[in-house]
Amino acid sequence: MHTYELSWVRLRDTPGLQNGNSDHDEVALNAATSAALVLIVLHVNLLIGDMSLLEAMAGGTERTVAKGGRIIYLINRCDELGVDPLVAPEDFLLLKRRKEAELVAALRSRGIQVDPVQVHTLSGDPFGEVGARTDVSRADFSQHRDWDGADSLVRVLDSFSAEQGRAGAAGARLDAALSALLHARVQIGKTLRELRSETEALTSLLQSVENSEQDSRLLESSIRERVRRTVDPHASKAREEVHNAGPAEIHKLVSTSNAWWEDGKLQSDIEQVVIDSLRDIEQWARVHSSVIGREMESWSFRATAFKTEDRFAGPQTAEMAVGKWIARAAKEGSKVAKAIAKRDTVYGIGKAIGVKFKPWGAVKAAGRVAKAAPILAAVGVAADGYAMVKDESAKKDREKYRADAANFISRNEADLVSRVLSGDANDGPLPLLQECVCALTEHKSDLELQQSVAMVEIEAQEKLLSGIEHLLAEGENLRHQEGDLE
Repeated sequence: MHTYELSWVRLRDTPGLQNGNSDHDEVALNAATSAALVLIVLHVNLLIGDMSLLEAMAGGTERTVAKGGRIIYLINRCDELGVDPLVAPEDFLLLKRRKEAELVAALRSRGIQVDPVQVHTLSGDPFGEVGARTDVSRADFSQHRDWDGADSLVRVLDSFSAEQGRAGAAGARLDAALSALLHARVQIGKTLRELRSETEALTSLLQSVENSEQDSRLLESSIRERVRRTVDPHASKAREEVHNAGPAEIHKLVSTSNAWWEDGKLQSDIEQVVIDSLRDIEQWARVHSSVIGREMESWSFRATAFKTEDRFAGPQTAEMAVGKWIARAAKEGSKVAKAIAKRDTVYGIGKAIGVKFKPWGAVKAAGRVAKAAPILAAVGVAADGYAMVKDESAKKDREKYRADAANFISRNEADLVSRVLSGDANDGPLPLLQECVCALTEHKSDLELQQSVAMVEIEAQEKLLSGIEHLLAEGENLRHQEGDLE
């Protein structure tokens, strides 16, 4: 690009529009953006090749102002119109006017409104006499000055006064400022779309987390009820024996009250209900980790601030491949998935060989499993206390004695249910589920914070966008007041 000083006009010569070079197109568009007046040189065959850049200059783009009435269209090579201007000047002028009218019509067909006074025909190198020579001067063009149209164009450019030059420079600066605002508007719009997309994904992700939490509460209630129903028949049977004990059977109340939990069937039932509960927790984790994992993947492509290392982390098993968020709840040797896999495998083998299956033995090495024996032993310690009460209460009313024994059974039943749920070493179903939920809750808080940050940023960007829109409107008013250059 070359710059020439012409009186009060600074003329910048950029690459042409019709050479097919995209880099040249960009240079030309950038130069036109901050120009007071744009001169576009066209081939005598007019609109050939890609005209998208010309349309962008005239009509503006989302990033640049429209130059429209500030463009002068120069039809070059009028010496190729087919008539010698020296031999048939009237025919030459007629062909010039037709060519100019043809250009106006062609531009209007593309949605570019052009006043005929914006079109001028000339010949930059009449009959190609100069060509690629570099040793040329004004004198080399003198013999064609009467008709080549160059003098009239130069006189117009050279006639600008200092005041007009300053006005043109001010208009150019205004256009450059407006184009900068348009560019900023595009960038802010892109940022807002990304932020809104992120908050939309976050909303969906948070809903999935809330669904998981809600299902965990339902699962907890189900596990509690399942354990209660497992223990209750055995305790109820013991209470029934206590209530039905006759005078001759009162001495059996101590053994009944202290030994009902020693039933092998109860131990087997407890072990199975824990296995079933852990399996349900694993299923809950698998289902929701899959859903949350997909939501996380969707959000990770949209998020603008939440880094990869901040995402949920968890076991890399086939069952829970995307359930990273469950890690903190099952970090003791891939607890749930591996334990369930071992139980299922051994259980299947046990059934196949026809032996009586005892689940707790099958999962002895599975890791996180609440053992039944310590739980029942702890209940037994409490039961020893009832034997001492028995000696001190031998003379009491038999009904009162039965009631005491039944109440003792009920207390032990409640204690047993609690211990089954919690495990002897805090390794029961509920602690595991609660760890999972705590991990969810913690990350839910992180996600809610991220959503709040995104919403604040959206509000700030919207305010900035509103300010830009106001400035653009004011700038367009100034351009209209200034009027198009003629």
